[in-house]
Amino acid sequence: MASTIILITGANSGIGLAITKVLVRSSTTTHVILASRSDEKAQQAVSEISAEGPYDGTLSTVTIDVTDPQSITAAATHIEVTYGHLDVLINNAGVSGMGISDTQSRFQACLETNVTGPALVSEAFRPLLLKSSNPYSIFIGSGDKTLTRNAMTQKVPHAAHFKSGDAYQISKTALNMLAIMEARDYGELGLKVFVLAPGFMRIPL
Repeated sequence: MASTIILITGANSGIGLAITKVLVRSSTTTHVILASRSDEKAQQAVSEISAEGPYDGTLSTVTIDVTDPQSITAAATHIEVTYGHLDVLINNAGVSGMGISDTQSRFQACLETNVTGPALVSEAFRPLLLKSSNPYSIFIGSGDKTLTRNAMTQKVPHAAHFKSGDAYQISKTALNMLAIMEARDYGELGLKVFVLAPGFMRIPL
């Protein structure tokens, strides 16, 4: 049986690494491509996964910096040559903006990584997804970053509601729209689009 090819951006730590660990152990027909901004970080993640015991699927790495279009293009070319298609794309890479006190710098960082990055990654890999018989495009979003939730007078008391979390919340709201537009434009071609809200988690910032 052919492998299900899954690409996860920002998979060397946090939510991306946790997803990788689950998926690579989920099935003997699962191949996970762990994407990271640097090969060194990717290999450290692979070592951590291997140290936790054997896994049923297979695992490889690729370098993707979602803020670097050339990096994205190079990765897409590599995956096309190596595998010929992609079954699942998980747009996970993101930044919180926490600790960036300058408003302009904070918004630039969050919007570039959390919105423009996934838009570029999706555009580059969509042709490979559409070669799959069962393609999925998944965005790691946040249920707390919807317009409805933020219009509520009672706020959920966690770090994203601090002043420096403003850019992150706005970027994740924009990511929701990005996913809606992709579903609208490519759903008839068989592409299934989801936004996954993993809930409040303690991860490296």
